[in-house]
Amino acid sequence: MRTYASTFVWLPAALLLLVTATACEKESQNAEPAGKPQQPASAPAPKVAPAPAVAPAPAVAPAPTTTPGTLPPGHAPIAAPAGGAPAPLTGITMKAPEGWIATPPKPGAMSAKAIYNLPPAEGVEGNADVRITHFPGMKGMDDMNIDRWLSQVKKPDGTAFTREEAKISVQPMGAVKLTIVDLDGSVKTDMDGAGGGAAGQRMIAAIVDHPKGPHFVKARGPAATIAKHADAIQAFLASAKVTE
Repeated sequence: MRTYASTFVWLPAALLLLVTATACEKESQNAEPAGKPQQPASAPAPKVAPAPAVAPAPAVAPAPTTTPGTLPPGHAPIAAPAGGAPAPLTGITMKAPEGWIATPPKPGAMSAKAIYNLPPAEGVEGNADVRITHFPGMKGMDDMNIDRWLSQVKKPDGTAFTREEAKISVQPMGAVKLTIVDLDGSVKTDMDGAGGGAAGQRMIAAIVDHPKGPHFVKARGPAATIAKHADAIQAFLASAKVTE
């Protein structure tokens, strides 16, 4: 009887311990593990001030386009003293005398290669100039050009000059040959002899022939002004030299 009584006493105690251990294990599984860091609350994003508005750049008008060496459209020609500078010619050089005023020629296949204005004689009105053209295709046509120049100048009675009446000279200068025609009268203004001509004028025209020529030089204007520059015109013609 003593043995059974002790057994009955031990069994309830064991069952109580088993139930208590099981309950503690379940409680430990449901609890958060010790030492696990807490997630911090997200901080709100900082407010960014809007960028200040930028005013648009003012519109700039485009600069006018011009070709290097040319004047803007509508600009008056700019004259510069010749100062003994050589004329821009092909195959030869010719030095313009001091005091002649170089003027840019208008572009074109038939236009002058160089133009010089001559200062007027004292008390004389009217323009005088020297024009140089270049027509290699007219080589060997000296007589035709002489006759053309004779037709461009009229005597006081309105008739044309004959070869005998005109001052015509031929001056060989090595590789260059000068043929000069000097006439006083009413000088026509156009190349073909058309157009009106004022009285009291003078024209000195020359054929400057050379391997890449000929060039044609024509000085015309009031007789007194051309007379003032006659020696300078002759020196200009004599300065022609063939370039290599």
